[in-house]
Amino acid sequence: MSEIFIRRYYQEENIMYYIHFIGEEAVRQLEIHTGKRLRYTTEHPYDDDGGLYDQRLLRHRMAGRLIHNPRGIRNRVE
Repeated sequence: MSEIFIRRYYQEENIMYYIHFIGEEAVRQLEIHTGKRLRYTTEHPYDDDGGLYDQRLLRHRMAGRLIHNPRGIRNRVE
């Protein structure tokens, strides 16, 4: 299985996300907010502030690209 790491900044919420996928499943996630960091793993997927990304990583068949699609936003990973 392939490992994929995605970094995404959401300006409107001022949050930086780092998500580690193995295959199509997220296994680790780090969220950096102003003043705090949240970590989620498959062993500890949730807390009061949020949880591990629960969507699959999609493979775009036409272009052969990986697309990460949280909240309807598309990112290309090369």
